[in-house]
Amino acid sequence: MRALNTLVITLVLSGSPLTQAAAADAASPGVTGACAQSCGDAWARDHIMLMESISRYSWAIDSLVDRDMLASVFAPNAVADYISVGKDNPMKLNEHLVGFEQIYGWLHDGALGQRDKDPLVQTSHFLSDAIVDIDGTKAKLRFKLHARGGNFVAAYWVDAVKTPAGWRWVTFRQESRVNDATQYLKNPLSRRFIDPKAIEAAEQQ
Repeated sequence: MRALNTLVITLVLSGSPLTQAAAADAASPGVTGACAQSCGDAWARDHIMLMESISRYSWAIDSLVDRDMLASVFAPNAVADYISVGKDNPMKLNEHLVGFEQIYGWLHDGALGQRDKDPLVQTSHFLSDAIVDIDGTKAKLRFKLHARGGNFVAAYWVDAVKTPAGWRWVTFRQESRVNDATQYLKNPLSRRFIDPKAIEAAEQQ
């Protein structure tokens, strides 16, 4: 199996459609960053790893906030902002977290990390529409979230740096919107982020 995996990786990084597509993209006026000058095997490897970091983030927070997997995404000194946007958004989220320990602690101690204790709290983060701009040892990522049920939507902006351990996120910003707060009222861990006026209106129905 290891030999097969090695063969697949070799094919991907040498003359594969992915590398050919990267080379073709280099000539595209829509390509930005270092790739606008030269896209090759190194760029392809970096692009794959950065795309995987998005998947790792999703799997980590949907796996009771897996600490090891989350640590493979964020740098130790990362800064993360989780905020709500939209005037009529019933969720009022405004968290500024400094360092991996704060990020992990806030996620793990919140509804995401405690959902095994409450069957009403279930998460499925479907991250999509990713754009990755690589410039040497730095990169910018943009992607979107459509959570199960379509009630929670978000957009993400990430700055990443290449370290000896691999690519790591150093700044992270999530801007989210909730259309209906009803499901969040059942759990005190998520209820605390709901506008009191929205809670009052829901309880009067």
